[in-house]
Parts: sequence; structure tokens; C-alpha cells
Amino acid sequence: MLRYGDGSPPYITWVFYRIFERFLQRGPVIDPRDGEKQQDREISISVLELNFQSAGDSVDTPESHGTPHEDTPHENKKTGIKKTVTPDGLLNLLEGFIYSLMGMGYHMARYGDILYERVGKIRFLLDGKLRSEESLGERLKKLQFNDSFGDHRREYREDVWRDWKRKAHAERIQRGLDVEPLA
Repeated sequence: MLRYGDGSPPYITWVFYRIFERFLQRGPVIDPRDGEKQQDREISISVLELNFQSAGDSVDTPESHGTPHEDTPHENKKTGIKKTVTPDGLLNLLEGFIYSLMGMGYHMARYGDILYERVGKIRFLLDGKLRSEESLGERLKKLQFNDSFGDHRREYREDVWRDWKRKAHAERIQRGLDVEPLA
């Protein structure tokens, strides 16, 4: 779940994304009678708080690493050291992934758009203490085209990006999320 491989983020980040995307599209409850044909309920969140909590009696050892990497949480067969994932390490991993989504680059644009369209602010907490906060309304205003927006033909990318940004801004207004005037 935490292993890196083909250059994409660890599998656990995509598990998180899929659960989050499903919640924004279908809500917290699913009616099995609807099957996969459920319509998008277009749920939005004014403040998304992600609070990474310690387990009380910490499982950390002096050999533990805060940030997961290729052989976490398994025992490294070369050294025999067992590594654990700390709440701080998981927070760093998912925070980095979410910031990557918000960058709206070539590989992440098709996934990051839902954040801008449906989330007001994201707060990252560690044991209830605020580590960072990001206003997606402010970030949308500052977001610049970076010549690699999604998997569109190069000559259309800037137009597609500009249209998406205007659409995302309008959707934020419609949903009552914080916005900054676009330039």
C-alpha cells in the first residue's frame, strides 16, 4: 500500500482519493439498488479537516521513520529493522499527494479538478493541532497555466485550462464556497 513503483504516488494515496471522490459524488450512504448507475449528487465541503491521530501508546521505535518509503511498514530484509508509519509520516504523504493534485499538472488535472470545484478549504491536523491550511478559492485565483494541463492536445490545453478555471470559479460561487475574483 505504501510502496512506490512506476513513478506514480503510493497506492494508498489513490485509495484515499477514490474514497474522497466517491463521497463528493455520492455522499456517505450508498443505495445498493442503484448499483453503479447512481447519479452525481454534487456534494461540496466548506472545510475538509484531515486529522492524523496518534494511537495513544505509540508504536514508534527509535528505528521508525516519519515518512513512509519503499519497504515500509515491512521489515527491511537487509537490515532486519522493522519500520512503522507514524501519523506524521502519513500526514506528510497525503498532504504531498493533495498538493500534487492541486498543482493541476498533466497527470493530476483530471483528478485535482474536483478539489477546486467542491472544497472550500483543506486543513491538515496532527493530533488535533493545525499543521497547515489551504483555501482553494485563493489558490484557484493564483493558479497559472503550466503548459501541461491534462491529456489534451498541446494546442488546445491553454483554452481548455482557461475554460475549466472559469467553470470551477462559477461552480464555487454556485455552491457557496469561498472565491476570489479572477483576473
